[in-house]
Amino acid sequence: MGADRGTGRGRGPRPGPGVLRTAGAGLRVRAPAWSRPRSSCPGLDCLRRRPGSLTHRCGTLTGVIIRVSEARVRPERFDDFRDLIVSTVRDWPDRYPGLLGHEVLVAPPDTLQYVSRWRSEADLADYAGEQWRDQPVTLPGEEEFLLAPLHVRHFTVAPLD
Repeated sequence: MGADRGTGRGRGPRPGPGVLRTAGAGLRVRAPAWSRPRSSCPGLDCLRRRPGSLTHRCGTLTGVIIRVSEARVRPERFDDFRDLIVSTVRDWPDRYPGLLGHEVLVAPPDTLQYVSRWRSEADLADYAGEQWRDQPVTLPGEEEFLLAPLHVRHFTVAPLD
């Protein structure tokens, strides 16, 4: 079988993702960003290739707002509060289209966090209201479970490249 040097077919191993390849007529091209291994994400260059996207081609999230609501819970009411929160938020991705994902984190006997990831500030405002940066979302009767008012914070992802 003869080698076709212009397309990478023939003798020798094929170059891996992200490696410069010969594209015929002596031209060298770089593999597309989406085919590179995750560890070789070129950061902003990767994102620029997907305008308006929340995800780099390599899978890194960008532009997402992470909201953390932390509750200090009365230890004797912790299990009841956890059950209330889990049953309440379970269907929220269906109710709030901008909610990309969420989870309830527990640290018994007295701390529970509701962590949610939002597509945009507008989506977060639809959920939490115009004062979303400062005001937590509370449930009716929630205060009877709590040692202190809810604390809410917001984060975005900082690329590691």
